[in-house]
Parts: sequence; C-alpha cells; structure tokens
Amino acid sequence: MLKYELLFVLPGTLDDKQVAEKAEEIVKMVKESASEVELHTIGKNRLAYPIKQIRYGYYYTVTFMAEPPSLAVLENKF
Repeated sequence: MLKYELLFVLPGTLDDKQVAEKAEEIVKMVKESASEVELHTIGKNRLAYPIKQIRYGYYYTVTFMAEPPSLAVLENKF
C-alpha cells in the first residue's frame, strides 16, 4: 500500500453545514477504496483568481493508504 494525499476545494458560497456534508461525502467515497483515511481542514481562503464569480473556497486535504489499482476506481467516482 502506498500513501496518497487528495486536495479538494469546495465553493465559498456554501454554508458551514453544506460544506461539512460535502466533505464527509468525499471522505466516504475515499473510504470505500482506501484505508487509514484522515481529513484535514485548511480553512476558507481566497482563490488565486475567481472561478464563475466565486472568490473564496474551503480547502481540505485527505490522506489515505491505497493500492494503485484502487486509485483508478476512485478517480472514476470523482
């Protein structure tokens, strides 16, 4: 098994409850294909440039252990 890190950004227009739900949904998807899953919150930061008029985003990282073949399954889910 190899250690991997996933970085994802959720739109800053979501409220705290929606952000928590989306983050847990992503962690749940990762847990289906990996082990030792840990979610780390970086926080709300300004994006380098606006994307569809959204200037801020909630940054998260997920570290996990997985076999390389299971990554293809995980990529398809995303």
